Amino acid sequence: MNFFLFLILAIFTFPIFSIFIYLLIPDIQVWYHLKSTVLSTYVINTLFLTTSVVTGTFLLGVPLAWLTSFYHFPFKKTFEWALLLPCAFPSYILAYVYYYHKDKFIELNPYLAAIVIMSFAFYPYVYLFSKQAFQEISPSLIHAAKVLKNSNLKTFWKIILPLSQPAIFSGLLLVCMEVMGDFGTVDFFSIDTLATGIYRTWFGLGSLNGAIQVAFILFIFIICIVVLENHFRKKKRFYQQHIPHAQETGKKLAGFSAIAASVICFIPIFLAFILPLSILLSNIYSLGAKAFDEDFFTISARSFILAASAAFLCLFIGFFIAIIRQFNHNSLINILSKSISFGYAIPGSILAIIVLNTLSIFDNLFSNTYLYIFKEEYPTLIFSGTVLSLFYAYSMKFTSVSLQSSQASMTKISPSLFWASRLLGSTTCKTSFKIYLPIIKKSLFVAFILIFVDIIKELPATMVLRPFNFETIAIKTYNLASDERLIEASPVALLIVLLGIIPVIILANIQPKNKE
Repeated sequence: MNFFLFLILAIFTFPIFSIFIYLLIPDIQVWYHLKSTVLSTYVINTLFLTTSVVTGTFLLGVPLAWLTSFYHFPFKKTFEWALLLPCAFPSYILAYVYYYHKDKFIELNPYLAAIVIMSFAFYPYVYLFSKQAFQEISPSLIHAAKVLKNSNLKTFWKIILPLSQPAIFSGLLLVCMEVMGDFGTVDFFSIDTLATGIYRTWFGLGSLNGAIQVAFILFIFIICIVVLENHFRKKKRFYQQHIPHAQETGKKLAGFSAIAASVICFIPIFLAFILPLSILLSNIYSLGAKAFDEDFFTISARSFILAASAAFLCLFIGFFIAIIRQFNHNSLINILSKSISFGYAIPGSILAIIVLNTLSIFDNLFSNTYLYIFKEEYPTLIFSGTVLSLFYAYSMKFTSVSLQSSQASMTKISPSLFWASRLLGSTTCKTSFKIYLPIIKKSLFVAFILIFVDIIKELPATMVLRPFNFETIAIKTYNLASDERLIEASPVALLIVLLGIIPVIILANIQPKNKE
């Protein structure tokens, strides 16, 4: 068992540590060229965009969560889940939609346009975490503030916001990772960031070592953010009693205030979901039957099969490790689970490089062995040149979703079930599939949907690692939009958005159950 654990640990951690190996043999010439030309621009733009979008998502997400948590106004129940709908739109599709119709809207500076679009695309992360934190604040604290004659605004700043800081910071952390790893949006607006710099160094200058060095800078930023978040959580740890139906203590708005609250909630939904969705539908209507040609169904079927297969693989690995951790507590398993959880934080651009770098070692090993045995070269790259590289990258990034989901569900199962099964003569393997799997199957299904949709939307890693002439709906959308053919890109873009609505529906159904 320890051998298999060590093998899985090596599979998930070796690619990450391989970055450090390449740093020992830097491409000095490319590095000096980057340092003297564009490296400082990459770093400044990345930090500027991240800071600006984090500020934008904070200003959007927190007030919206505050309104829907502590006030009653018309259509509040609808707005509570509808405010999550913009996360169904990948930011690069929002950019394509608005850029194509820029003559009908205010033409913005590329930096400002990217900030506005990414703020609307990513604010649901902050909204979701903030709302969850607000609902868990004890109403007695708010009543005490009112008794002391504090205004609603002062109560928010003095009590609600400080108590919710860890949750809000977690949402902002996700936004940071999304912005730093984003490729489609910044590339579309021709903004030089570390994410685009990786590709330009690799494909433009032809230096994989140079691209790894740029990726390492981005990797350091991600590490700093994760460490900062952990430090912040330890410093700001609060213990509260969960209060069900906390929204019942909210204040009822009337007249102009009620209308204003409804309008404020409607604006981000309209700008980040209803309007772009209407534009996509209008484009498809203008295309007519040509929108759904043979190419559309071929690429859609290929994307569905790829995403479903990779999601099943992630689900199986996550369930397998969760089962082992449930019955066997040792330091190796803890290291394994932490290393897998870290994979979700790695941006797709970095993931593509470390996977390709790792698999090229196995390709060389296989080619040399084949040449030694058969006295001729093997014609293709069986690891880095096939869909195996995509499965490897997806399992590194998304297994943490199924692992966390399995572990969370297993903690609610009494250990007596396991021991009763063992006393009746069942093995650990049989107990896992006969007892644990049926009980946690709903959680696994939710994890499968989340992974499936994430893989469908994944652009940077898929674009780099895909086999030759292998397109998915995300790559098809990117290629057509890059050629300014948004109308032709609308059918596949709409399919990505419709699939992205599924997690929103799941979240909307989970939240009321959590309140109960």
